[in-house]
Amino acid sequence: MKIISSLEALSQAPSGATYAIGNFDGFHLGHRALIERVQREPGLSGLITFEPHPRRLFNPDGPPQRLMSREDKHRQARALGLDVYVELPFTWDFAGMEAEAFHQAVLQPLAPRLLVTGQDFHYGKKRGGSLGTLRAAGFQVEGLAKVGDASGQSYGSSRIRQAIRDADFGQVAALMGAPWTLTSQVERGDQIGRTIGFPTANLSMGGYLRPPIGIYAARVGIGEDVPTLPAAAYYGYRPSLDGQQERFEVHLLDFEGDLYDQQLRVALIAHLRGDKALDGLEALKAQIADDCQQARQLLAQTALVA
Repeated sequence: MKIISSLEALSQAPSGATYAIGNFDGFHLGHRALIERVQREPGLSGLITFEPHPRRLFNPDGPPQRLMSREDKHRQARALGLDVYVELPFTWDFAGMEAEAFHQAVLQPLAPRLLVTGQDFHYGKKRGGSLGTLRAAGFQVEGLAKVGDASGQSYGSSRIRQAIRDADFGQVAALMGAPWTLTSQVERGDQIGRTIGFPTANLSMGGYLRPPIGIYAARVGIGEDVPTLPAAAYYGYRPSLDGQQERFEVHLLDFEGDLYDQQLRVALIAHLRGDKALDGLEALKAQIADDCQQARQLLAQTALVA
């Protein structure tokens, strides 16, 4: 897959490809419908998206909201078989482009065969561009109706974020077509888990949306591996210890090996419980043992979904 990440490099894209346009945060089943439509056209298929997410530019002090990191999106686009990935730098200058300037700076160099997007797609300064302005400028464009589930509700990143906040990870996986997976590199921690028999990999949450505080049943992939290894994960502030710093920790069940500096892909399968302060390390050790057993039992009953 060819990745293009600057306006200056757009001329390097193969002309005549068919592109889906959107934020694609989560690559949920609505996004998949756009991509499947693109891939039904003859020739190369591609995706036009934005980095960082526009929400980060317009609300830089707001809480993290991403469902996927930049690297996660690249990985998913490759897995779906796209040929070209156009990642437009979303800056204030870019956000201020009039529709015609967007046509000249982005679409004319790409020379797309067809553009596929949602029917309510808007672009350019003050959302002044639409399917109508694209057609008026001579571009072939197709607007797809929103895709919904059996309940009649459409798939959407906002709906997924709410399901995460509600700790409904079965619903999250149903909307995304796979469990919500966070990718991060293992950092050195204070190694308290190791002293009580439950070593954990310490990870940064970065720009990801924060899930509810507590304990999770999870599956983990090391490096580029699909998350299959059973694990118990924790997100919170460790009230039984310091209670000050945000922590995202993962204990791989029945695993031996050094994970420092490795990249882990952590798929959150189910929220087991909230957080609570415990009296001393022995009480903490007993609670972790119980959490790991619950995670093991739940994962044994849950089918693997790549």
